[in-house]
Amino acid sequence: QKTQDADQGDQGKFTTDVMLKNNIKLTSFVAEHASAVDLKIDNYKENEIKLSTGKDGAPLIDELQLNLDIRSAELNKVFALLDRVDKSPEPVIIKSVKLRYIRKKDGMVRANVAVSTYIQKKQES
Repeated sequence: QKTQDADQGDQGKFTTDVMLKNNIKLTSFVAEHASAVDLKIDNYKENEIKLSTGKDGAPLIDELQLNLDIRSAELNKVFALLDRVDKSPEPVIIKSVKLRYIRKKDGMVRANVAVSTYIQKKQES
């Protein structure tokens, strides 16, 4: 039941109305949450991916993806960031997380995280 409820919660974040009005700046959004948990992000890389072209009346939808590179951080701080992003009411989802423990540094990890949001554009007539 919990999984189904969680899935429905994410779907609610991406209604047509939300996607049409979505103007979130992913880098600023993540930087704010990372700062709140005292976590240093070493690199941000944004990508825009066209998911649909609007052909045959389909909506024009783009995915904005932000890839984060965290070279060395306490595991609990990475989890705190992920928790803040996941529980945020903003239309942002965590797409992937890769963690690697750093040898000889107890409790420290390297992390690569991808977060995304979706934008629907109005079709031009």
